[in-house]
Amino acid sequence: MIDTMNGCYNRKALANYNIVQVGWIAKGMTRIAHMVKITNPMTKDCQYSKLTDDMKCEGCKWKIKTGQN
Repeated sequence: MIDTMNGCYNRKALANYNIVQVGWIAKGMTRIAHMVKITNPMTKDCQYSKLTDDMKCEGCKWKIKTGQN
């Protein structure tokens, strides 16, 4: 019996974008973070299940079925 599943098990879908800091903007005597929106570079597909038949992936909605790529 498996006590715990992988941390990515049935996680919510990834966002299509991320907000990231690209530098600072001077504001008088202080500065504020310069934030921009970028496309999320991470793959939406499960990469872990391509490498192994880990039982901790069994039943996960993101798992790639054997024989599919």
